[in-house]
Amino acid sequence: MTKFEQTVRQFLEDCDQDTILQNFAQNRQLTIHYIIQDAGVEFYMHFDGKVLETGMGAPLGKDDLILKMKAEVFDGMMTGKINGASAAMTGKLKFSGDTARAMALQKIQKDIMRLYMISREKIGEPEDFSQPGLPATATASPSASDNEYVRAMKTALTISSAPQTREAGDERDELVSTILEL
Repeated sequence: MTKFEQTVRQFLEDCDQDTILQNFAQNRQLTIHYIIQDAGVEFYMHFDGKVLETGMGAPLGKDDLILKMKAEVFDGMMTGKINGASAAMTGKLKFSGDTARAMALQKIQKDIMRLYMISREKIGEPEDFSQPGLPATATASPSASDNEYVRAMKTALTISSAPQTREAGDERDELVSTILEL
């Protein structure tokens, strides 16, 4: 199992246990299917109106939104290094389904990113996402307490998640807005 897949598995486990995401799931019906093509990894997040359920593979029921990308793009979007709208407009992120329903995720995007960053820190950073099995580079442990580290990560994500976009003056503006909300 690659470091990327380990990170995704840890991320899903952390999402399942996160109070903020579980509270968000109340009265929300949405299934997002992620397909990470080059890593051969698929997973889903299913908000069933009561709780968030996550898992590896394709969701059992109908998915409302399908997101396809490379592992490096997913990791970059979750760490704030890649802008989702730019990835979509350049074809690095492909999506299909009901993007309007998925826009509700904007409220928890920073929490999703926070959980991914924590999972990534637990597992370690892969050297190269496109080549499974390569050794990971060493990641430094935070010098501050875990709570201070998480607070610093939240601050960094807040600063880095402010997208830099320019308007095109046509239907692309709505597409960019939708992607930013994801």
